[in-house]
Amino acid sequence: MATAQQFFTNWLKNPLQLMPNTAFNLASVLPKAVCIIESIHSEEAQLMLLRFGVGVGDKITVLAKLPAGGPLVLQCGQVELALGQQYAQHITVTIV
Repeated sequence: MATAQQFFTNWLKNPLQLMPNTAFNLASVLPKAVCIIESIHSEEAQLMLLRFGVGVGDKITVLAKLPAGGPLVLQCGQVELALGQQYAQHITVTIV
């Protein structure tokens, strides 16, 4: 699994080669990225997202990453939620 930093470093070198179908850990994705949830590797993370009606296959936007290991602010449709890093590390996404 590539990190988002590796993806964006490569993208800056060659923006025409976007590395389709590359999986990322949600915790490593930068703000403003639009992603599709591919899999959730933790039951706790899955339950946390299901409380907001979010699951595998849904499109999400990372609105912000709070500093010092704080939560990610996500948007899925009309729902905005804050998701802790401990949950985000167990979610695999692809960037759209």
